Amino acid sequence: EEHCVAANARSGRQHGRITTLRTAASAAEALLGGMEDTTATAPKVPPAQTVASATDDARARLLEALEATAPERPTISEPDTREPWPAPPPIADEARWTELAARRAKLSDVSGSTPPRPVIDVIVPVYAGRDQTLACLHSVLIADLESEDSAAPRAHVVAVNDASPEPELAQALRSLAALGLVELVEHSANKGFVASVNAGMALHPERDVVLLNSDTVVFPGWLGRMAAHLSARPDAGSVTPLSNNATICSYPVTERDNRAGLELPSAALDALAATVNAGVAVDIPTAVGFCMLIRRACLTQTGPFDEATFGRGYGEENDFCMRAAALGWRHLLAADVFVRHAGEMSFGDDAAPLKEAAFATIQRMYPDYLRTVAAHCAADPARPARRALD
Repeated sequence: EEHCVAANARSGRQHGRITTLRTAASAAEALLGGMEDTTATAPKVPPAQTVASATDDARARLLEALEATAPERPTISEPDTREPWPAPPPIADEARWTELAARRAKLSDVSGSTPPRPVIDVIVPVYAGRDQTLACLHSVLIADLESEDSAAPRAHVVAVNDASPEPELAQALRSLAALGLVELVEHSANKGFVASVNAGMALHPERDVVLLNSDTVVFPGWLGRMAAHLSARPDAGSVTPLSNNATICSYPVTERDNRAGLELPSAALDALAATVNAGVAVDIPTAVGFCMLIRRACLTQTGPFDEATFGRGYGEENDFCMRAAALGWRHLLAADVFVRHAGEMSFGDDAAPLKEAAFATIQRMYPDYLRTVAAHCAADPARPARRALD
């Protein structure tokens, strides 16, 4: 009922938004006409200064008029009724992890007639949350084994331990590294999320990379489907999947953490997305860093994440995407992949102030960023793909 009421309320506001858009368009025409008149009359200031002043005034007034067109998101409080978080095998169960290592080793075995599968680095920065982190790593490691496409890329898991305060988590990572299941990078002191990501991305400069939060769970075939979008679109620099908690890439409701349980568990939802949205991708203004595939050529041309500005985290992927877009790279939402995301596990109570600070920084660096995202949300190009899942 709350969702229906909110939807009706949003529909009822559309007429007002349309009116505002028409007003803004009319104002823009008048302002541009005024600029031409001002330039023609050239009163008491040099023409270049007159044009600059009129342009600034036109831009400010037009953006103020467009502010009212930003989509409104109702606040809906709902209990968390999602399925339980998956439990990985206990790290003490060496037999199960050893068996997994043996099965994964076969993925790199190449016969004379079989070409090797391409490799994509899956970089998982780690700080806290042993159980969720191990569940994440386990999901990536077993997903390759059940790939429907034997030629799909396989994941090379890179875990970056950013001086975790949890000794049991640090030891678990060392155990997985000893089995050859992950490549482990350990920081002697906490360097922050962005430095951890950059360290992982620098390890193998010939490979595409996925940045994957440690509080996510992926499902069989996820990596191949995401990589297929890069293969199909040479100008695609990044790919982000659907998720329950991924701002503009969220499902079923965008721009929020969807806490209500659905009719299907997450694995079944991912399988459904792979079927009803097979090969479907839409452009988005920015990737979402919880799960972000980056083409190596885009990363090389754009440069690494900005540690100096976004050291602890939040905002770094938006800055990267703005820089990449300026170079001509596109950012895509893969509507045929669903990745489960808990959210804010490592940052805890610091998440809100970090987000606010990052938002202010992005706005300062890219003044049109918010309006670009708002325009995307208003157009909502992913709506048909989300409705296909409903």
